[in-house]
Amino acid sequence: METAPTPNSPNSNLINEINALKEKINMLTERLISLENKLEKLESPKKDNYGLTDKIIKTEEEIKELFSFISNGRERQFRLLFSPTLEKNKKEDFHQNCDNKGSTIILVETSNGRRFGTFASLSWKSNNQWVNDPFACIFSFDNHKRYNLLLPQYAYYGGQGYVPHFGASDQLGFYNNGTDGKDVNSMGFLDSIHTLNFGTKTYDINSIDEITLSSNYVINKMEVYQVL
Repeated sequence: METAPTPNSPNSNLINEINALKEKINMLTERLISLENKLEKLESPKKDNYGLTDKIIKTEEEIKELFSFISNGRERQFRLLFSPTLEKNKKEDFHQNCDNKGSTIILVETSNGRRFGTFASLSWKSNNQWVNDPFACIFSFDNHKRYNLLLPQYAYYGGQGYVPHFGASDQLGFYNNGTDGKDVNSMGFLDSIHTLNFGTKTYDINSIDEITLSSNYVINKMEVYQVL
């Protein structure tokens, strides 16, 4: 019959040493697993948002759709130029940040959740002139559609005293239309009722429902990006 090793016996010392080594091995194994997990996170590809925030465009699929609207699917990078706040909300703020920047996109989310945008391949300017831009377009993330120009000479209007508007007769205007009784010239992007109309059909939009669901709409979020 075997007897238990007595304290300080050779067997007891050996068992204690083995147990200590097992404890160290367990600690090292846990440390190794932790380091491997950290390394995997560092090496895994990060989501590339191409300079866009996720406030309006929220998925990678929508980013790919944006590329299809403005560059035939070719990937582009973006730099945020302007996003109106209550402190910076006027047409002057737009032109100060967005004039002479080359190609730009404007992304909009309305108060009823509709999301659309515009593309201008040429610079915004404050020269009070229509811009002839055959590559300009309006697009909808809700309908997954790009609306092309029918009258390129009226693609969009650039003027220091004007907010952005696209198309003759302000087919898509980012300005207060006065229906809320407020001064048209004093209102900004976020505190105004804006207009989509069809006085002159410059873009091939067939109905208001395709963009904003209403001829009068309120901007909830707006971002202007330089296309790099």
